Amino acid sequence: MVDGSHRLPAASRTAISHWAPPGGLPRRGATPAKSTGRLRTPTERNTTFVSTRKGGDPVEVERREADLCRRFEAFLEARGHEVCRYAIRVEGEPGIMRTDTCDATDLTLYEAKGDSTRRHVREALAQLADYVRHVRPKRKKCAVLLPARPSKDLCELIESQGHALVYEEHGAFIGWPLSEDSTVA
Repeated sequence: MVDGSHRLPAASRTAISHWAPPGGLPRRGATPAKSTGRLRTPTERNTTFVSTRKGGDPVEVERREADLCRRFEAFLEARGHEVCRYAIRVEGEPGIMRTDTCDATDLTLYEAKGDSTRRHVREALAQLADYVRHVRPKRKKCAVLLPARPSKDLCELIESQGHALVYEEHGAFIGWPLSEDSTVA
């Protein structure tokens, strides 16, 4: 069990303050791509959901996101849907971006997160915005896939961006199938 005593208590109201980090994130020394490209790839099949990180004291890492994707992909495939993911290499950028689950049958791109917190939901929304520009054929829908229902405000945030929410509850995926009004703007 993780001790949550270091966390701030829940806010009694929404408050906004302005903050900007000094400087920026350093770039890695990888070679930039010469052109933007995308490649449709099979879904992740790494069957190790817990691993030990080395290089210091061993730390066990649980791959909750990968496990959630595996369960959701099995759910989709059991309903006759084809699943895949995409590897995207952007011109002038080092590295490869890899999407999470894509329902090729419904043309829906899902971004999964292993936790339903604000940080994870915001990260999922940013990733969907980045990926959907490059994936062809263009996705009709985008959705955030979570292991549990997030707070009301986060549900509203996802909806405000024109995306659907699918979350797992008692072994079922709530929010699937997606409604027709959850199309990409």
